[in-house]
Amino acid sequence: YTHRIGRTGRAGKHGVAITFLANSDEDVMYDLRQMLLKSSLATVPPELNRHEAAQSK
Repeated sequence: YTHRIGRTGRAGKHGVAITFLANSDEDVMYDLRQMLLKSSLATVPPELNRHEAAQSK
């Protein structure tokens, strides 16, 4: 079992969040890409950036 995105940065510490996607997650790829593009701390992985489902709703 993998918890898809867990808590990070507990007790005032910085942390890293990792999200795993599969082709069955195409319905969220566009929104995730948009959210990452707006973040000053996150980067859009090249694979997500190129995925057809991440280009438009």
